[in-house]
Amino acid sequence: MKDNYEQWVDRLIEHEEREQIAQIKAGAAHRAWSAEYVRKLEKAEVKLKHEFEVHSFANREFEREPIDEVPDEVKLPADYFDEVAHKVNYNEVYVEHYRQRYEDTNKESYRSMSERIAGCHRSWFGDHYRTAKVFNVKRVFHCHSRWCWLCTHLKQAKRLYKFHQIFESLLKQYDLYHLVFTIRNVAGMDLKDSIKREHNGLKKLIRYFQGKAKIKGLDFSQYGWIGALRSFEIVINPTDYHPHLHVLFTLKKGLEFPKTKINKYSFSNGVLVRKFSEFEILMQKIFYLVYNGKKVTLENIKKTKLGYSCTADCVEDNAWHEVFKYATKMSKDGASTCTYEQFCLLDDILRRMKMLQGYGIFYDMDEVEDEKDPTAEILFEKVLIMLEKIERPERDVHIELNKLVDELHEKGLTVISKKMSYKYLQAVVEDLRAELRLEYDFAPF
Repeated sequence: MKDNYEQWVDRLIEHEEREQIAQIKAGAAHRAWSAEYVRKLEKAEVKLKHEFEVHSFANREFEREPIDEVPDEVKLPADYFDEVAHKVNYNEVYVEHYRQRYEDTNKESYRSMSERIAGCHRSWFGDHYRTAKVFNVKRVFHCHSRWCWLCTHLKQAKRLYKFHQIFESLLKQYDLYHLVFTIRNVAGMDLKDSIKREHNGLKKLIRYFQGKAKIKGLDFSQYGWIGALRSFEIVINPTDYHPHLHVLFTLKKGLEFPKTKINKYSFSNGVLVRKFSEFEILMQKIFYLVYNGKKVTLENIKKTKLGYSCTADCVEDNAWHEVFKYATKMSKDGASTCTYEQFCLLDDILRRMKMLQGYGIFYDMDEVEDEKDPTAEILFEKVLIMLEKIERPERDVHIELNKLVDELHEKGLTVISKKMSYKYLQAVVEDLRAELRLEYDFAPF
């Protein structure tokens, strides 16, 4: 007779893991159990064991303290779906841009992407408990395009939570500094080269903080640098582009950078708006040298009268969110300001570019999986136990977004989601809803 764990594995395979596990095993059989497929199998088994443990604990908790209704903690609010339904239309301009690219080039990938963006967030899949009027969302169709308003904002919100946890710990021992490196506006024909030079220039500058490169006469170890996060931002103007870098530096606590220096970048429209520290002036000059491929020596730094604009401000509260802005920001007129020609240029330049890059302790940090809240996992499993005592759901039901919104408002449907029930994804939902209300801060990257 099978033990409880084996029965649980069978249940998961039947209900949730059937296709995934079958594909993994089939692939492994044809590839002589390659290391990659073995790794996937091991990962799947770890997941199954974890879910079995959660279910067992939740079952005991349910017997000890049963519930008879779906708690608010696992519900997705109706106004969240209202916002999504409203904002899916924002993608139409990019649906048309990709369709036009397909007509111009006859490349199937452009037609496919046009269709993916057109369908993004419009199809929701899950288990429907019709008697209880509950829909358990398991999957949502995402296009994953960098141009998609919804996908990019959701990705940003997830990152905000992940790094918020990391920074909460780091701020006990370190300070965060938000640096912005800016060059002059460039024409479209020069944009790709400028972005590459900015990226390579920053990497060279960071090597000095890491101690992997030296400048005789300068001691970078005094800053206690342990890591950095870099994001591109490209402001689109009618006739040119403004590419610049947002970077978070993690430096030791207690550093003082008094702002006493004035240069050209201190003024805006003839008005003095800020003074710079010696540290900022140093960054301005070094970035100018590395961007232009010049040798970085103390002598050349002193000879450079004016570098490129760089500001460095100690981060307070949640101001570090700035670095997570998307790489391209539209003007206040919204998506229509991105013409077809501008779209084609940016789509080609940024296609394989990593928009968020970590250095030092943040290297590959964006690939780390989110931690799950065990309390939320157990609560959600208790909800499923309660629902399945009432009825067996219809599995793998597909509901279109508009119908889902109608049933939420007109038929009292309750929508739940395991992923969005975790505390960190509750924060994601709130952040996404806040972002969605910024009608004129349209930022697809």
